[in-house]
Amino acid sequence: MKFTRPYCSATALCGLLTFAAVLAATPAQAATTDISCQTNSGNSSTVYSYHIDFSASTVNSSRSGNDPAYTATVAVTATSLDWSSDRVRTWHLDRNTGHMTMSMSNGAGLYVSTDYVCQGANGL
Repeated sequence: MKFTRPYCSATALCGLLTFAAVLAATPAQAATTDISCQTNSGNSSTVYSYHIDFSASTVNSSRSGNDPAYTATVAVTATSLDWSSDRVRTWHLDRNTGHMTMSMSNGAGLYVSTDYVCQGANGL
């Protein structure tokens, strides 16, 4: 997108007008989104629901199956969301593909990884 500098007699006014033009041209992003994820392995039909708050950098999980509800801090990048629900489980969601991986380790060599497919109400 190309911006042309309007005629201004004061430098501060020109800077403010340019900033306002750039801000107006920047698309708004949702501050929150709700996503639903389902494993694509085994016969599980459990759907896991998450509420992501981008401005607070948190993820809220509602109770699903045997898993309790929780709130965790989420690391947000343009391409992924990463969080840990407890000391042994970490979650990685690819925002481009909707593929999420939960990895679990007990620190003594036991390692389990489960893959999920996710859809977002307002995008990922």
